[in-house]
Amino acid sequence: MAESVANQVLDGLVSQMSAIVADGGSTYWYTPTRVAKVAFHLDDDLDQTVAATGQVIYLIRPGDESHREGTTSEMLAELEVVALLARRFEPASELAADADTPTRVTVVNRLVRDYLRKLLSNVQATAGVLNAAKDEILVNRDRSVEGWAVAEVRHTVSYSYLKEAP
Repeated sequence: MAESVANQVLDGLVSQMSAIVADGGSTYWYTPTRVAKVAFHLDDDLDQTVAATGQVIYLIRPGDESHREGTTSEMLAELEVVALLARRFEPASELAADADTPTRVTVVNRLVRDYLRKLLSNVQATAGVLNAAKDEILVNRDRSVEGWAVAEVRHTVSYSYLKEAP
């Protein structure tokens, strides 16, 4: 039996984000070292996933999900996606010493830019997806994990499927 459509949506996002290739910031700043679908985010996952400075990970997890009847044979659904974006970061200082050394704020903003650019470049990366970001996209930059530049991005993916194939 096929996986749920929600699981297929998450797998599509993992595949889409895995295709990011850094080009010095023209399109993307960082190539993710690892993109994974997870059940929840733990700070310990960061240290266990990658240890080298400069390594980038995206941990993508499902949030709330809702389904409603569309037409007689179609269902409409929404899936909250929570992406933890992290780059190993151990600066000499949090203050900008020179223009060539990005601060944690700059690194976090680059992570968010890369994720959003890729997310919105191919909205229908998975069959049935109607919108990759149905409503607003929320970015939380308040998460602090020692040795990491971290942001959390939340968005709702809307999709449809036949009633026989949830």
